Amino acid sequence: MAYLIYVEDVLMPVTPSKITRKVPGKNEEIELLGGKTVLNLQEPGLTEWSMDFLLPKVKYPFVNIIPEQQELRSQDFYLTHFNTLMAKAKPFNLMIIRTKPNGVWDFGEDGGTFKIDTSDYVSANPIYVNDLDGILNKCQCTIEDFTDKDSTDEGFDKIISVTFKKYLSYGTKTVSLATDNKTGTITATTKTTRETDNKEIPSTYTVKSGDYLILIAKKELGDGNKWKDIYELNKDQIKDPNLIYPGQVFKLK
Repeated sequence: MAYLIYVEDVLMPVTPSKITRKVPGKNEEIELLGGKTVLNLQEPGLTEWSMDFLLPKVKYPFVNIIPEQQELRSQDFYLTHFNTLMAKAKPFNLMIIRTKPNGVWDFGEDGGTFKIDTSDYVSANPIYVNDLDGILNKCQCTIEDFTDKDSTDEGFDKIISVTFKKYLSYGTKTVSLATDNKTGTITATTKTTRETDNKEIPSTYTVKSGDYLILIAKKELGDGNKWKDIYELNKDQIKDPNLIYPGQVFKLK
């Protein structure tokens, strides 16, 4: 079993040997009068993923290379990428893909990611099945911690340790209050502002050198997570989502 790690659409060169997933608990012990202790149950904290990345100086046989982009990116490229993500202070996409023994991506359950059934309780921090089994994990994250380590044990290679934390979007709403002069009734109206993207989606796309499905989805559909939509529309041409070739013409809708 192997993994592919994409950090904001950048494929990491070497798969970590271990990925640690942590869901911190936030339950509190409360001591009552008389010395009895009870547990105040709280929702879990935000999920964290911790892993070490090897940044090779030379192109080893096990290095992950994007098809048709055979050159090895420099160590500075990845260091700059992570430092830039931290400096922007904005969430980005983290994708962890488990592959089958033949190298094909493991999609897990039909239908992709789905929420755990919480009955009539709606959580502010929803848990997804794919968060748990690691088959195909896509979510918005931030970098909680980033450590760059040099060691003589690694020769000219570098090791970086990264902790990603799940990001949940939030925002404010504008509430307008209107009073009925006859009845004195006050009515509250919530106004939600949402940006719209009027970009016309082309019907087809011709693969160029250096392209991969996530990049195409981000450029043409506005969301790298929609790579699976392209894959589903073009299964007759794409045998392995990680292998596409210049000159292929994919349907986008």
